Amino acid sequence: PVQTATVTAYPLDARMNRGAALATATTMPDGTFTIALPPYNGALEVVGFGGTYSEEAVGVPVQLTHELSFVVPALQSSTSVNATVSPISSIARSLALAAVAHGAPVSDAIATAWTHVNSHFGALDWRSVRPTSLTSSEPTNVTMSDATKAGLILAGISQAARTIAEASGLSPGTSVTGGSLSGAGADDALDGTLDGQSGAFTLTQGKV
Repeated sequence: PVQTATVTAYPLDARMNRGAALATATTMPDGTFTIALPPYNGALEVVGFGGTYSEEAVGVPVQLTHELSFVVPALQSSTSVNATVSPISSIARSLALAAVAHGAPVSDAIATAWTHVNSHFGALDWRSVRPTSLTSSEPTNVTMSDATKAGLILAGISQAARTIAEASGLSPGTSVTGGSLSGAGADDALDGTLDGQSGAFTLTQGKV
């Protein structure tokens, strides 16, 4: 969970371009937030930035220096939406953006993107699952629920970042983190394919 992050809601046009911010909020210590929106109907993007989280594989607090994003395809005024803003939702947003660039309607692009990421990352519904935090200092009993699977996958991203940092001769939890690796994953998906490339550019974390 990311605490004291700034969360901003933006309206989106048919090309998924952001309009002027509709409202902002700050995340609580447990990572939750509530945004009260003015009357609005249409596609919406919820973006989190800043704040701190515990880097699971290192055990140190780290600042979130890359955006996390969640796209709501069709918000209706006076309704409530639960959204889990995460590295996985950020990848879904990027895949949808790539599809829209090739002519897909926003709602179809987002639906297809979620189908891909939900299947790829643990066969979970990442739109609503609330990952279990596995960094508790006290012994805890957890079941292998969807929430626990989601927590393990996010911890795996943190471990991958630590492995990359160590292979690059860097201190884990500094320049290469779960947050920076998540940002690279979102950049990777902008061309519609998760292959380590963002268009013509090879993505780099540390020396990897």
